[in-house]
Amino acid sequence: MIAVSLPGGGLFAYVQARVLALVKPANFARIKVFAGTSGGGINSCAYAAGMDVTAVPKLWKDLGPAVFKGHWWKQYNYITTPKYGDAKLNKLLSDNLPGQLGSARVPVFITAHNMSAGKAKVFYSGDADDGQWPLWEVARITAAAQTYLPVWKNFADGGLFFNDPSVALMAGVHSEFGIEPNDLYMVSIGTGASQENYTRGNPGNYIKWIKIILEDTLHGGSVFGQRFVANELLGPDHYLVCDFPNDSDMGFDNPDVPQWIDDNWSDQIVSAAAQIDRFVESISVE
Repeated sequence: MIAVSLPGGGLFAYVQARVLALVKPANFARIKVFAGTSGGGINSCAYAAGMDVTAVPKLWKDLGPAVFKGHWWKQYNYITTPKYGDAKLNKLLSDNLPGQLGSARVPVFITAHNMSAGKAKVFYSGDADDGQWPLWEVARITAAAQTYLPVWKNFADGGLFFNDPSVALMAGVHSEFGIEPNDLYMVSIGTGASQENYTRGNPGNYIKWIKIILEDTLHGGSVFGQRFVANELLGPDHYLVCDFPNDSDMGFDNPDVPQWIDDNWSDQIVSAAAQIDRFVESISVE
């Protein structure tokens, strides 16, 4: 089985859409399952809905300026309310992701944070209860980055647990399909995470520490730990990680991120797509 894991990263998830749009159609068709978190969860839901793979990047071009412009007064009210509203995000997702999770064209696992239970939740398209959720709502849930967007029906972004959902995907395909590691081939397409966490100097106060800890958890701690386990269990011949060296200082909610990616990562995007093509073409079994 060939699977794709799509980590979170806000608008940097646009790079995942760009990469997969360049993968050869025959190779893309061999992907049998997706897993996603946050921005990667939106992408996974788009592919599960059967959205044209070449149209997904445009969704991100629309989403950035529509959702993340914010309001000037939020800089003073950020501590007590989410940074952004969700009306435009809800409309974009509901317009582009019709149907229910259970009608997904391929199996999909979407990570979330169950706020009521204080634990991870993984929505699975083949589960009878999960499958009744509207697909756009599942995407909305996994996109509810803590402090940035409101929770949705008491669920939030799964990035605190599985910002790279590789291990959740492995567990899911083993539980649902009996797939062992030696029968699983997985690609993880990152969103520009550095090889180091993002802690910067001495923050000096409690509020700044909270922000740094949250960023390190979303960007670093729940990515590299998941990838370490996946690589140890699958091995390099079964597990391909494509990531991008992010030397920008742009926040993942900056509406200019997609254009920055186009301007700075185009060569790496082409290279990553070619790498995925070679990886898939090297696999002789479905």
